[in-house]
Amino acid sequence: MHVMVPTARLVDWWQDRHDPHQQIRCICTTGGFCASIESLAKRLGVSHSTIFRRIRTGEITTDEADEWAILVGVHPSRIWNDWDRLRTCSDGPGQNQWSDWRCPPDDYEESPSV
Repeated sequence: MHVMVPTARLVDWWQDRHDPHQQIRCICTTGGFCASIESLAKRLGVSHSTIFRRIRTGEITTDEADEWAILVGVHPSRIWNDWDRLRTCSDGPGQNQWSDWRCPPDDYEESPSV
């Protein structure tokens, strides 16, 4: 299982830093990037359906968040300002603040491989 982070922060960050999409003569029609979700998908190198699916579910894994932040040119902590405080299993048992996934309890032991 992965720790999840909200996609809304990525979308907000992207849209705050780019000019709104224009119906006529938008920068995205000449190879640039506007605030549209389609431009974000293009910058990330993912399909429209992938980005919209992630937005619809409301979260992405920290692995995706790390990769996507790098692709837009920033450290993930610039988008998810509490990046360094994300709760992971290495932090001990508990609940991630953005999902209902739980780390195993302290006394959890993996089954020996046979």
